[in-house]
Amino acid sequence: MLTWHKANGDALPLHFWAKRCCWALLRKPWSGSPEPTGTVPVPSSEAAGGYDSAIVKWSSKGKRLWTHVVGSAGLDLIGSVAVDASDNVYVAGELAPGGVTTYSRATVRSYRPSGHSRWTVTLSDPVSPLSFKFVVVRGKGVFVAGVAGSSTTRLLAAKYTLTGKNAWGGVKAQAYASGAWANGLTVDRKGCAVVAAYAYAAGASGENLAAVWKLTSAGGTAWHREFSNSAWPHDGEFNAVGTDSKCRVYAAGDVYVAGTTGNLLMVRYSAAGSEQAMWRSVGQQSGYCAFSDVLVLTDTQVIAAGQVAGNGADAAVYRAKTTP
Repeated sequence: MLTWHKANGDALPLHFWAKRCCWALLRKPWSGSPEPTGTVPVPSSEAAGGYDSAIVKWSSKGKRLWTHVVGSAGLDLIGSVAVDASDNVYVAGELAPGGVTTYSRATVRSYRPSGHSRWTVTLSDPVSPLSFKFVVVRGKGVFVAGVAGSSTTRLLAAKYTLTGKNAWGGVKAQAYASGAWANGLTVDRKGCAVVAAYAYAAGASGENLAAVWKLTSAGGTAWHREFSNSAWPHDGEFNAVGTDSKCRVYAAGDVYVAGTTGNLLMVRYSAAGSEQAMWRSVGQQSGYCAFSDVLVLTDTQVIAAGQVAGNGADAAVYRAKTTP
């Protein structure tokens, strides 16, 4: 059973349908990928002297148009891909040159629709590994998010112009005492980046907390929130994030209720960061349940996809009508 609540705990009307299948994936009709021309660039990794990054573009009829492999002696990964209105391709990831004293570097690469390279940005830190895991193109900005550090990781975010120039004058970071991990990225209509994450051991009992970090359009921290509820003092995380026309934030993921039993979780925050409503499954199954993606259709229509587990694991897609 799924319930939708106000921040004070009062139940709100909720109407939804659910479909179970072998997989679940959400994409907007046009938010940068797939391209409006119908060709789809897809990132992947293959083992060739360590993991090498590959970006492949196919036509709408399935014909491979071009492939780029970027690699070195170390671990080289692409975490996300996006395109702009001119069909230019942007990929975010990390590049590890190899060697025990050489840390991975965060990278953003851009290619023309033809596959020719446009520009590359590489960031490095002499004392810490860096990685970009998500990229979103919004207007004339290329937004990326990821992590920095090894034992205690920090959340990272940056904005570049379509020509590869840093728009914020540097990379922004959000630190937690025991570290954090980035799981998702979106950008609202005002150009503010929002990162879905979880903060290690940030709860009162040492549990991991689902976290949201919102930046201003200029790259400063607007607010960050960590979801905590005394009724469920167990680990939680946000795996995906979306925004509506009012710049309200919908963060989706999971929260454990006991042992290895996790419930579906989605929380709505106001544009200023106030928790407005919480949506979670109640006794959904006996195993791990979590949302892995969220799509905000309108100010009152939200779709979330993930998995529910009982005797086995099933993929599930939920569509919810929420109150304004």
